[in-house]
Amino acid sequence: MKNKQVRTAMWIGLALLCVVYGPMAIEYMLRFFTPNAPSLWDTTFSSVVGDEIVYGEGSIHLDQQAAYENSLGWLLVHTIGGGLAILLGITQFSQRFRTRYLHIHRRIGRAQVTIVIISMIAASGYLIRTGPDDTFSGPAFYLQLWALVIATLTTSILAVIAIVRGHVRTHQTLMAVNFALLLSAPLLRIGYLLFGLAWPDATHDIINVASGTVVPIVLFLGAVFAIRASDTRRISKINQPIAVPPWVRGTIYASAVVAFIPLFVAVSSYIGGIDRLLAAHLVTYVLALIVVAAMGRQAQRDGDVIGAAEWKVIHLGLAAAPAAFVVLWAVYTIPFTVSEAFYGATLTAAAVTLFVAYGVVAWNRRVIKPAGTGSAAQQPVMRS
Repeated sequence: MKNKQVRTAMWIGLALLCVVYGPMAIEYMLRFFTPNAPSLWDTTFSSVVGDEIVYGEGSIHLDQQAAYENSLGWLLVHTIGGGLAILLGITQFSQRFRTRYLHIHRRIGRAQVTIVIISMIAASGYLIRTGPDDTFSGPAFYLQLWALVIATLTTSILAVIAIVRGHVRTHQTLMAVNFALLLSAPLLRIGYLLFGLAWPDATHDIINVASGTVVPIVLFLGAVFAIRASDTRRISKINQPIAVPPWVRGTIYASAVVAFIPLFVAVSSYIGGIDRLLAAHLVTYVLALIVVAAMGRQAQRDGDVIGAAEWKVIHLGLAAAPAAFVVLWAVYTIPFTVSEAFYGATLTAAAVTLFVAYGVVAWNRRVIKPAGTGSAAQQPVMRS
């Protein structure tokens, strides 16, 4: 993961994704203003999965027409802002660009964060005006969208605070996950294409939930791979591995085992068993557990103690998801039905626990003053 060619390939792949999707987001709402709008995403989507999923029963075009028309201003600001932020953001992860043009990097960074905050405020306006029942795919996706808005705003603000205080590495770590959260939109649509091909009998609202069960795990792991690929730290007075107390590890893993018992019974009783939406989520979740564990072992074999510790924290974040699922399911049943609450927990539980685990990693990367010194030690620039 420290290989320069791997980092370059990752950046090129992300750049292509941003360049392709950015214009799609920017012009997405124009169809409400002119019949001659290019409709880049809809054209791409229908060419891959067919018109029935894109325009037929259960599609955004039928289910969300009234809701979108009721919030055109909010959505126009949100989609244009999101597309611009994605296009601006990809330049920020080039080490060569940051080194050669630091002043431009800072200006773009300020513009990007400002645009992201405005875009998320607009998304909040849309969600408030629309409500859970009229949101596409219902309350479950509504809950996930709120989680996304809150996480994106939080990481934007904390990243600014970190760089102001001189915590360069923490700033970069937070901006990595912030950018990953922005990429939830194109990743969700890649899921539309894949699930649309795999489930040609499904409607768009079902495919949307299916993609939503997978994307949070993928984007958080993508952020972790990005920060690990560019990390060259070795243990020193100012660089220490994350120390998780044994009782915390034991409690988290035990809670996962205990949580599966009521979950199994509840799913059988209230949901009717494992459907393909839950199956998609479980397969992604199990694969994530395996991949993260394998990366942790590889880091340990390579003598990368700091990296192994960070992978362990992310693994704990995944392991905490079942218990969080039980809690969130119970909480969501207060305003929603049991089924709506269940899928709401499916779309948010792992995201919440991974967000917390990633936060621990980011916090551990802050500047630490060595004992007996009056100033923080200089951090090396994180490569990308």
